[in-house]
Amino acid sequence: MKLAWALYDGNNTTDNVVRKQMLPKYLQDVVNFSRRSDLGENDVIALQKLVRKAGRMVDRLAQNGAPDKALKTSYKELLDAVESCSDKALKRAIQTAVEEKSRYVAERIARTESARAWYQGFLKDTMDAPDVVAYRWVESTRHPTEDICDEYATVDAYGLGPGIFPKDKAPELPAHPHCLCHYEKVYASELGISDWRQIVEDNLSEDLQPMYNRTYNR
Repeated sequence: MKLAWALYDGNNTTDNVVRKQMLPKYLQDVVNFSRRSDLGENDVIALQKLVRKAGRMVDRLAQNGAPDKALKTSYKELLDAVESCSDKALKRAIQTAVEEKSRYVAERIARTESARAWYQGFLKDTMDAPDVVAYRWVESTRHPTEDICDEYATVDAYGLGPGIFPKDKAPELPAHPHCLCHYEKVYASELGISDWRQIVEDNLSEDLQPMYNRTYNR
């Protein structure tokens, strides 16, 4: 992603916004333990237990299509380097893992902010349109785990149908980091309403009142 590259450039060729990230604590603990110079037989056994525990944590990554497959691979390679007892391999693996985490954070920011920009543009184009009476939450097809988005897409909070919200009561996008859900316009004709006053009068907020008055000359 070009935006992610602009946010973070691992080669330091740009004025990057995202700084290099730290390893997660469970991996840093493994690295610190492995670098002790006084490892005895019991310490080696303890290190192996730490590696197995960290491996179980790493296995939780990149499940159900989550966008962190490269990060998971780099973490596994780091644990392999610890077990190889090669200081050179470990240094290389640490650098790769740090770069991948930093890149992952940059991509997360890029996706999230792109979704936020789309949402702001959508509001600008539709909020004052009198024929658009509501928004329908459309869940992204790339949605690895159940979360708040599933609720937004299925709840019928206003009797308008699953995932449909009056314009001033629609949840903000993005709902969470990496959220790729979006809204569809819902027209009065779809709901069997001649105009949107029926919905607005039932669910009127202070934010919508001025626009409602302006549209209908109240």
